[in-house]
Amino acid sequence: MKRTYLGTLSVMLVLALMLGLAVSPVSGESVQAGVSVKLRPAGDIYEGDRISLRAVISGAEEGSYSVLWQKKTVADDGSVKWKKLAESREYDLTAAAASEGMVIRAVLVIGESKIFSEPVTIPKILTKPAPDPSEAPDTGSGEDPTPGPTGEQTEVRDPGTEATRRLTPRVIPQIPPLPPQRII
Repeated sequence: MKRTYLGTLSVMLVLALMLGLAVSPVSGESVQAGVSVKLRPAGDIYEGDRISLRAVISGAEEGSYSVLWQKKTVADDGSVKWKKLAESREYDLTAAAASEGMVIRAVLVIGESKIFSEPVTIPKILTKPAPDPSEAPDTGSGEDPTPGPTGEQTEVRDPGTEATRRLTPRVIPQIPPLPPQRII
């Protein structure tokens, strides 16, 4: 009889977890709640951009829970551990080569119960292309944007394509400061 009771209890617990129910071991009550993660920006992410992860909570009363952020780490022996990053509704980080491929999840904590979101992987971090000097904006000053007095050219290697280009410095006109304005 004891074995049947434990088996039934185990099956009920597994089903509750599969359905997104959090069962509090202290009170025995069940709470239907869930957590998912929203990643912003949704499009391309460039080095230096701010990446924002927001926990989207469903089925839990505001103030009755907390949200933990965890980062997946893999040891040399292949074992997986989750390292705590922060405790807040949102988690922000700056996009860098080191953050590419990082796996993060949100943990919804209600009392003694924990509900885990699906892990989110930080996508490929792109490098911003260098501005093309040939596409310099028109200053509207009427001056000729030709090479300066020396006319020297400089070789520049484009890191994205590893191509070498010759750049000619341009004269950028100075804009005189505006006279002080009197406020009446």
